[in-house]
Amino acid sequence: MINKSIAEAEDKLSLKKEPVAWKPLPVPEIADIIKKTPFAEVLGTRCYKKLSKKRCTQLNLNWTRHPEARLVASHMLAGAILYNVQTGEAILVNEVETYGRGRIHDSHREQSGVAKDNIPMPTSMPSTTGKDYYKDVHPVTYDSKQDGKRLQIRTKTCDMLITSCVRLDRTSKAPFSLGGATLNFEILEAEVHNIRIFLDSEQVEAAKEMIGKPISEITENMGIECMRQIKSKFDKLDTYDLSRCSGPLTATFLHRPHTIFTVGDQGKNEGPSHGARRVFFKIGEAVLLHHDNAELCLDEVKKNMQMCQTAKDICVPFNAIAKLFGSKTKITIIGNAGLDEQLTKLSSAMSKPIREANKKVVVQLQALFGVATVKAA
Repeated sequence: MINKSIAEAEDKLSLKKEPVAWKPLPVPEIADIIKKTPFAEVLGTRCYKKLSKKRCTQLNLNWTRHPEARLVASHMLAGAILYNVQTGEAILVNEVETYGRGRIHDSHREQSGVAKDNIPMPTSMPSTTGKDYYKDVHPVTYDSKQDGKRLQIRTKTCDMLITSCVRLDRTSKAPFSLGGATLNFEILEAEVHNIRIFLDSEQVEAAKEMIGKPISEITENMGIECMRQIKSKFDKLDTYDLSRCSGPLTATFLHRPHTIFTVGDQGKNEGPSHGARRVFFKIGEAVLLHHDNAELCLDEVKKNMQMCQTAKDICVPFNAIAKLFGSKTKITIIGNAGLDEQLTKLSSAMSKPIREANKKVVVQLQALFGVATVKAA
């Protein structure tokens, strides 16, 4: 009898010592989330579904076997809603750029390896030991010293950078964020398991149809607005990948954030930066149409140089580009390291024009979502 009582006491103690299993918080229905937003009328025109295991697998397609994977990922996540079940904070993803993992697939991939003192470099690769809610899909904010707080959705094969979003749970304090740094919504590493992703049904169907198709067929009707916002490696063909995608509500030039390739097609034809903007536009256009055989014309350079003489940071690279022609009237773009060096210098002068152009995009977004005059984050 005594032994039985001791055994029962030990069983109770052992139960108390067992670790409590981690359980995800319950998720409200997407309709209930939308009803609580100030933009219910706009979002009510769309249909959303939860990110499933099958879609997680499709976001992790192998880029060698599936070159179209970069397009599948950006199209599937553009227009998605990210919701924090702990805080009730939510955003609508308006624009996504996809970046590959390896050097072969993407010249703009994340740097990885071992730094000094045999310390591994920070990586965006999803953890294999964490408590992620989704398998191999890891939404988180990465605080980059160079580029600020970058909101990413990471998988084992790529990173999706969110370049435009709108905060859904409030309308004040700058609900809109445009550009590589997201200032209106943050996901800490400790909060990742609290994030739920709802995909736009139309985007899911479009992404599914892309799987197995050649890239040339998928991108037949895509233009330079689908090129990513980059600042270097202009001599690499994959720099001009069409792996940037807008959500259904913002898929017009009025609502897309600008890139180095599109900003030259907007605004007045004046100011020292306009010449540089036009050259980047023409370069993007040339690669879009002619791929490896794309060329830059001397006449185009000379015509736009005349606008840049008052700005040293623009006219010096321009003059260097003109000298690259020698006696030729055209030079190749892809594989031209000398041209890339000068375009990289020139790209640093594009940050301000892009910011100014994006202010006008915010005005258009305010009108679309019915928001009173507010500033962008």
